[in-house]
Amino acid sequence: MKKATYTIIILILGFYFFNSQALLAQEKSRAITKDEKLLKEKLISKESTLTWDKSKHVFGSIEHQKAVIAEFTFTNSSKAPVAITKVGTTCGCTSPSYPKEPIMPGKKGTIKLRFDAVSPGFFKKAAKIHFSDGSAKEIEIEGKVVVRRSNLK
Repeated sequence: MKKATYTIIILILGFYFFNSQALLAQEKSRAITKDEKLLKEKLISKESTLTWDKSKHVFGSIEHQKAVIAEFTFTNSSKAPVAITKVGTTCGCTSPSYPKEPIMPGKKGTIKLRFDAVSPGFFKKAAKIHFSDGSAKEIEIEGKVVVRRSNLK
């Protein structure tokens, strides 16, 4: 009887010990995850020292099968040159053009988004610009592609 009681007590203590170790490991992983999240948020939300004239361009109505271009101008307000490292768009119908050389402090840069009006109807497209200082900026274009009666065959 005493052996069975001791065995049960040892099993219960062992269970609590291993369970507490698992909880401690879980807490450590949660702490790491929270720290990683904070670091990631800081990197994502890191504001650049670039000043933008606008972040959205509304074309209004544009003609079907025509290409239009929106220009977005920014000024480098920092004390160091900033280069555009990558520009990603949400659609193949939108293509960016941007300066490949660094933008010097106090100078302006221009990003152009060309939209090919292939499909009729409302459109809203975005491009995300990544900079050498680790910041990023999203710009948008929107409008409506209309088919003129004279273009119908």
